Amino acid sequence: MSDSINSNKDTIKSLFGKIKYKISGKISDEATEILEDAGAEGTAYFSDFVTHCIAGTDASETDISDALDLYEIPAITSDWVTYSLKCKELLPTRAFLPRDDLLFSGVNAAFSQLTVDDCKKCWALLKFFGGKASLKLSGNSTHLVIGKTSGEKYEHLLKVPTNIRLVTPDWIIDSYRAHRRCSEANYHPRLLVVPQPKLDHQSTAHITGFADADLPSEENESGAAPRSEILEQLKLRMPWNQPSAATST
Repeated sequence: MSDSINSNKDTIKSLFGKIKYKISGKISDEATEILEDAGAEGTAYFSDFVTHCIAGTDASETDISDALDLYEIPAITSDWVTYSLKCKELLPTRAFLPRDDLLFSGVNAAFSQLTVDDCKKCWALLKFFGGKASLKLSGNSTHLVIGKTSGEKYEHLLKVPTNIRLVTPDWIIDSYRAHRRCSEANYHPRLLVVPQPKLDHQSTAHITGFADADLPSEENESGAAPRSEILEQLKLRMPWNQPSAATST
């Protein structure tokens, strides 16, 4: 058993010690070790005492339907066991249904250029609706969820031919809100709108040091101050036209 499991024996027993489960198909070795170390009771048949049906690869559809409909107990994947241990609490079973018709079923996303908080939110939505997520990009990845048009993963996918879709986190959120997968093409990171800093538009008076009130107010017959008079006033106020101050000895 791994060191991480050995260091959590008390947690394992408190979480899974009272569970009575039936396995359908083949579950992960890690989940098997956790359940055995917790002292959870496994059985080959359903009964009124079974609390969970853990479905692995090649799970029987009959077992899953019997668990849900006949015995009214949760049917879950073995990920429920491993992730519950990582979170140190029994996670909602709805997030680990052994179904392939959920919103993000078949999605295996990798994350890049996201904050820790954004990673957690994206992982939760993907996992709850049948998807998978990882920080690593692999041959099994179907999507790269990225927050910026930069980074090693992004540059790598631009250079090599691949079927991996590049999307921003908004693709996950908008798909969830729409109850359907939105088109990935509309969420490519190159379409991100980067906020531009506001420019401080300064008046000419601020730049030259002359306030508008200092300009001549006299107007000609057309209602405007003579241009020549304005220029003369400006010339007189230039530093080189000012009388030199007396220097101290």
